Amino acid sequence: MAPPKKVTPTVSDEFATEQASVILFRSFLPAKWIVRELAPDFGVDYLVEVVESGELTGLQVGVQLKGWQPKKNHQSPPKYPLKTKHLAYYTDKCLYPVLLVLVDLVRNKVYWAFMQKFGKEATNGWRKQGKIVVKFDADNEMSHRERFMIAVKEAAQYTNNLHPGSLKAALQQTKATLEAKDDRMTVDISIINGHQHFTFSAKEDLSFKVNFNPPTEKGAKAVKDFFEKGTDLEINNNEIKFTGSPLFDEILKSEGKLLIQHGTKLDGHVLFSWDNADAFSQVQIPAQFSRGIKYLACHAALPNTPLTISATLDPTAWDKAEPFKLSVGFQPRLWESRPVGTLPYFESIQGLFQAIVANKPLIMRFYIQGNLLAEAHPSEAFGQKMTAVFDFIEVVRKSRLLADHFKQPLVLPQVKTLKRTDFENIIALHDIIFEQGHLEKRAGFSLTLTSKKPIPPELKDGKGKAVAVISQHVSYTIFGTPITIGPVELHFSKMRLVLVPSDISEGQPIPKFEPTEESEQFVRLAKSEQPQPYFT
Repeated sequence: MAPPKKVTPTVSDEFATEQASVILFRSFLPAKWIVRELAPDFGVDYLVEVVESGELTGLQVGVQLKGWQPKKNHQSPPKYPLKTKHLAYYTDKCLYPVLLVLVDLVRNKVYWAFMQKFGKEATNGWRKQGKIVVKFDADNEMSHRERFMIAVKEAAQYTNNLHPGSLKAALQQTKATLEAKDDRMTVDISIINGHQHFTFSAKEDLSFKVNFNPPTEKGAKAVKDFFEKGTDLEINNNEIKFTGSPLFDEILKSEGKLLIQHGTKLDGHVLFSWDNADAFSQVQIPAQFSRGIKYLACHAALPNTPLTISATLDPTAWDKAEPFKLSVGFQPRLWESRPVGTLPYFESIQGLFQAIVANKPLIMRFYIQGNLLAEAHPSEAFGQKMTAVFDFIEVVRKSRLLADHFKQPLVLPQVKTLKRTDFENIIALHDIIFEQGHLEKRAGFSLTLTSKKPIPPELKDGKGKAVAVISQHVSYTIFGTPITIGPVELHFSKMRLVLVPSDISEGQPIPKFEPTEESEQFVRLAKSEQPQPYFT
């Protein structure tokens, strides 16, 4: 005879446990508090609103309710294995506080744990796990009503700080959270180009272990230079690991870069001098020096200018005539959007680069806190490498002269938007105004002129080359500003003459000039106010 089939009860033990948990939980809440059951209940079962003096406060707390029947004589603190996807939802997305409530149906006790704070303070790596064990504080028991009510309000404030309504409040909350991780450090936060930048400063000597794991040779060299030369180190968060620093553990959870700098830097300057080293033949650039294991690193920069100087000095070779590494940086973007007539330190920089490319006897001296450290003389090859920079500076110099001459507030635009014609216009207009005129190759055009003068016999066969001169006003666009000058003389040289028959039977043939591969255009200001067109 077959055994009877097991019958599953319609009302399960799990349902009974759940109902008993709800009844016990609600019995510990103030009678006037509003309990709203959520359906469907994905991650949060109830939304409880605090009522004070019979009035709704708007303060709401989510509740995830779990029933628990501990084994007999169970003495350890209560705990519950929570799915990490739920914890991530509470921590990252919920705008109201969420309490995980565990109901002990054996002892008739109800415990709570605040999930957002638990998620923020949990050990690193919990997001990669399937579950995480939540251990409940034995003091967080709802029979302690005053303690529970205070905890609900504190949880609401904590959650508001996680999702603040203003940027300032958000930064203050982030600062407080990070400094709570390690009270040996202060944290400053700034927003630059839409990204958060954190600055950590130690209040005292810190001891922790750092492991570097750069994936490239360039990254490995940067780490080496950091230790040997004392240079700054910029490294991706996933290429470095700190042991013994909970603050850095928190920071390295997110993607980003870490800039590590040596704490002790000495102020100084770099002095360039040439010719007679008078006020117009020298440039002093503020600098900072940092000491590595082997070398002394110098970084100098003129404030609000494109110019930077970096050098690596070997203290053991200061009294020897040995070469050392020197690099010059020039970033024109630091002058962008400024009137060309007021660019910071322009004349000093222009004079320095002019001396460099001219290979003038240049002396470079390094000073730390007013004391001479080392002296160097750049090579001729150094000047050759600076030619492109000097060419740009020269164009800017000419634009400054034009801005002053025409009383135009010319502004240096974004350098990346400049085209070759922008530079050509500046050079041409400068030569016309301040030199004898401007000469340039000119092809791809033709001129048709009328003149009462007879055509020279040597040009009638069409084989000769002619110079045609006309006068008119011309316009040049400088950094988006059109500037018109005139009258001017335009001399088109090395042209081919072609005679075009005139419509007038007794008239002279019409001279037409066509370009050759050698054709040129020379422009200068007209010598008289109303010059007449002519050709020769």
